[in-house]
Amino acid sequence: MQILNIMDWRGDQMFYTIMVIIPIVLLLFVTAVLFIRSIHQLFENASPESRTIEPIMTWLLMIPIFNFVWMFVVLKSVQQLLYQELRLRNLEFKGDSLYNIGLVLAISNIFVLFPYIRWVTIPTSLILFIIYWRQILKYKTLLAMTQPVLNPKTT
Repeated sequence: MQILNIMDWRGDQMFYTIMVIIPIVLLLFVTAVLFIRSIHQLFENASPESRTIEPIMTWLLMIPIFNFVWMFVVLKSVQQLLYQELRLRNLEFKGDSLYNIGLVLAISNIFVLFPYIRWVTIPTSLILFIIYWRQILKYKTLLAMTQPVLNPKTT
């Protein structure tokens, strides 16, 4: 079995490799920006009293390596925000499942770093990412369409 050596590659092989890698990296970057923008808008649609972090702090997820830790902070903040905000709007909160999906997503993203289990965790992370993002969009729309009431129900 021959080990690939990048230095032995001809120019056309390198060109085609780059033509595949650049669009994939751009797609991942744009997806990350749109995802973080959705979380940012969720925080912006909530009242300031319900926020545990400022909306601009969600963009810290763009920092490599640090984002693995910061995702846990954002997850907890989203859960607390939704609990407070939906209580203020007299709506039922079912955010524990959202938090659990996000927690498994954050953990599986860390396992993507390990070579031997990467191929199992990448599809898992992708599926959980889609589910989590759809839920974030649902709650973002819900907060944008409703307003807090004066007398929230007590729990």
